[in-house]
Amino acid sequence: MSRDIDAAEQFLQPDVAYTVGAQATVVGVPAVLRYIAQQERVARWIGHTLRSAWHFEDAIIVEVTSHFARVSDGGEISLPCTDIYRLRDGRVADWRVYADMSPFRAS
Repeated sequence: MSRDIDAAEQFLQPDVAYTVGAQATVVGVPAVLRYIAQQERVARWIGHTLRSAWHFEDAIIVEVTSHFARVSDGGEISLPCTDIYRLRDGRVADWRVYADMSPFRAS
């Protein structure tokens, strides 16, 4: 979420698949960064509150509350979220975000 392509390429496989809820999956680091940039036209990510995390050999699951600031008025959007990161060769190959994204559409 730092918008740093070098960092993204360090942690994400070049062919990473990124899926947010029922949205269409985007594939590849550039597509993930474009998706995040598009989302940030509505609300900018300001951090997570970690609730729980689990690490397995080939997957990481995190339960967080994600915090965003609406671009239109600076108001806060906070929503519970679970991310599943499936790993290949130590980098994320499949990233799935399970969250109610309706607050973004209401902004």
